[in-house]
Amino acid sequence: MADKKISELTNATLPLSGNEKLAIVQDSETKKIEVTDLFDDSETKINLISVNEMESYGDSITVGQGSTDDNYYAKLFSDIYSFNLTNRAVSARGVYEAAKLHNANFTPLTKALTTLMAGFNDVRRGGNDAKTIAKINNCVKSIIVNCFLNNYTIANSTQTGVTKSGFTGDLNGSLIGGKSNSGLSGAFSNTINDYIEYIFVNDNVVIGTFASDGTQIFGDFEVEIDGVSQGIYNLNNQSDGISDGSNNNERVPAVLVFQGLGNGEHTIRITNNSNDYVLIDYFGNLEKPNLSKPLILCHATKMNADGYATAPSNASDVIIDELNAIYTDLSINFLTGDYPIYLAKTNDYFDVSTGLSVDNIHPNNEGYFQITQALYEGFKNALLQESSVNTILSDDNTWTGQNEFNEEVLNKKAVQIQGTFDGVPTGEGIEFEYLSGTTYISSLNRTGTTWKPMVFRASSFDFKDNNVSLPSGTFTSNDGKTITVTNGLITSIV
Repeated sequence: MADKKISELTNATLPLSGNEKLAIVQDSETKKIEVTDLFDDSETKINLISVNEMESYGDSITVGQGSTDDNYYAKLFSDIYSFNLTNRAVSARGVYEAAKLHNANFTPLTKALTTLMAGFNDVRRGGNDAKTIAKINNCVKSIIVNCFLNNYTIANSTQTGVTKSGFTGDLNGSLIGGKSNSGLSGAFSNTINDYIEYIFVNDNVVIGTFASDGTQIFGDFEVEIDGVSQGIYNLNNQSDGISDGSNNNERVPAVLVFQGLGNGEHTIRITNNSNDYVLIDYFGNLEKPNLSKPLILCHATKMNADGYATAPSNASDVIIDELNAIYTDLSINFLTGDYPIYLAKTNDYFDVSTGLSVDNIHPNNEGYFQITQALYEGFKNALLQESSVNTILSDDNTWTGQNEFNEEVLNKKAVQIQGTFDGVPTGEGIEFEYLSGTTYISSLNRTGTTWKPMVFRASSFDFKDNNVSLPSGTFTSNDGKTITVTNGLITSIV
């Protein structure tokens, strides 16, 4: 078989049994081939040692409708990395339900990876109406911010740093998808010149608020930071009011984010500029990108003509593309800084001719495997970097030449690897610690005087099972180099 990139291997299926990471059907025989995965020197790359949970939000496709035997993408993907999965998806619902559940369940500084695939039912009901598109934007932004919150403070004058003049209304934000509740309420105002302030120490600030479909009229409000206006905002007509069968979608979570303020103490003031409603749920601060846990935004899958004709029938390929463009744009342009947001381009892998179930809406088992591959391909860039290992040293053993990271090596607490990584000499080498019972190795790469976080992903066989046949073959890396693997060992990279 000619050399192909992993993403081009159409016979690849994910995941397989046990601890196989990727199977490639080659010459009628299943070969297990995997790149030795490393972090590069970007401080924003994640350390999967500290990620042990996965939370998935979405609709019936994330629930797994149309699959059998747990072959749905959230379960399949979590199995690849041995994450403990909590699936919070709700069938027939939309982005509001996902944002509401995320506010209710997500905790700052969590160790969970989050996946989100929502909006499919919203565009089936509302098409690409401007209010529907605005609602999706607001709810997805709310979830993105939640994933990266370091802390938050409910907009209540009993909370440290919060003061107000007016804003006397008590807001139970949980009734409309927010964080505040009857025990600790947020604040609202419908009186001109009312204001609420929050004093914080950070270089960024988040305002948790709400958008309306216009049933309840929301007014203009001005945001000032340290006495400098940041603009006048109005979140009226920013939701569509189309019921999803459980929620009326008249008011939905929304956020405003201000970054680049400079480290130090700041005061943010929100002033009601009208006699219409302004609702403030919470104030918060974002975690630093390199300390944040990852988020995978997943494009919605397409349907065939019969699927689009099934009520609610306001979607089309073009409208699904418009929905997915929101996810793409937010993954790149919403936050300043290299936050660990990864994009699963689902329809690059999902094939409506083979991947749809009999209802023409939900994937079948094959379709869920295709979606899983999209997540794998989108997320693996958090880990992949080419490596060339020349010498492995430890306290009492020396290995020379190309060597596999076997259990004997990995169980040593302080092992140095000398050689090159991504074409750059390791300098003083790499020290790492293998945690028994996990798939990952926590490590630090020392180049010059700087220690930088890295992660190795274990190879596709069990280190403790000496009877497993090791793979051999060649494949092409993402940067075009040819990697030769002999009995599970990378023997050349050219």
